[in-house]
Amino acid sequence: MPPLKVRIESDFKALEAWEDRWDDKVVRLGGNICMMYDWSRTWWEHYGNGRTLRIFVFESGEQLVGVVPIYIETIGIWPARIRLARLVGANIPPQAFDPPLEAAYGREALMEITRELFGRDGVDLLAFGPISAKWSAADSFREAAHSNGFMNRASWHSRDVVTVFDLPETFEEYLKTFGKEELKARLKKIRQLSSLGSVHNEILRGTAGPAEFETFLLQHAEQWNATGQRGHFADWPRAIAYHRDLVRLKNPRRELCFFRLLLDDRLMANRYCYRAGNTIHALLPSRLVGQQWDRLGLGTTAYLKFIESGISIGISKVNSGLGRYEYKTRLGGKQIEVGTWQITSVDGIRNFRTRIFLLLFKLALKIVRGIWYRRLQPRLPKWLGVSQSEFWLRYDI
Repeated sequence: MPPLKVRIESDFKALEAWEDRWDDKVVRLGGNICMMYDWSRTWWEHYGNGRTLRIFVFESGEQLVGVVPIYIETIGIWPARIRLARLVGANIPPQAFDPPLEAAYGREALMEITRELFGRDGVDLLAFGPISAKWSAADSFREAAHSNGFMNRASWHSRDVVTVFDLPETFEEYLKTFGKEELKARLKKIRQLSSLGSVHNEILRGTAGPAEFETFLLQHAEQWNATGQRGHFADWPRAIAYHRDLVRLKNPRRELCFFRLLLDDRLMANRYCYRAGNTIHALLPSRLVGQQWDRLGLGTTAYLKFIESGISIGISKVNSGLGRYEYKTRLGGKQIEVGTWQITSVDGIRNFRTRIFLLLFKLALKIVRGIWYRRLQPRLPKWLGVSQSEFWLRYDI
């Protein structure tokens, strides 16, 4: 193979001409859409203030073999203050990022990243993740981390799971993967819903997307408010403005889609998604709530009908996002481990300072979450509710 060449940029504008090649690499390697050029750039515009950008671009000959966007910031207070490097997008909100990087070049590319960050940039800790265990370069990363190649100390920290559906060509084939009792239960719920009117699927995309996002926002908020919770867009800082910018983006390699379930003309459930290649990235759901709809298992039925719609337009994979959801596994979803590599300096003093930092702020986060988020905030009037603190999210490593 031709030798690996690395280019490091500190501004997205310097890579505008690379957008198509960058996005093609994400789609071909099955990466998360949040690693596409314009998505990463939009995140940076909303959350990059006060941070330093490092975009690693790797080529072999004339071929682009990887792009790894990283940011650096200084966090903590003396003496527990460190220089931290993370993937662009971490940690608002957490996802399985899986940056586009060819497996054959993973080891060498990741060694270049660590040499640059721990050398010229003086980083104390690289928190590389969250990434999934199925990431294209996972094996080469693990190999390098467990050897002396990094000249650093590396440890894997399991954080969550991502649920993925591998779909057959027809919905009938998909239903055959169910157990007898599960299939019987699902079909019964669909019949019960159909007894109330005409049940049908609808997919809105293209120019209808941005307007439909506002409809989705309302139903999403109503769903969570009815259960005494706030929902995604209230929980994460500046989430509405961030997603409004995302839905306006025009990208031929990624299509905004809303998968709607209707009963006659009534919107029962909606799912905010993006299609890239033959994969649907399902970001967030919304649905009607209430005893009637809960008894009908509307949430699970809506997901089943969403999969039916996806198969009808040629989708072969669904990335259903982070979290352990029993109903998704019952519908055939496979849980894949997601975690973060923590890589620290071999310098004794820097390593000791980093370990002290991790210990202190892990304790601080536990206290904040236990007292504020679980005890105090739920007792406050809703009008006093605020999103998660961006300050504390910086320490959620």
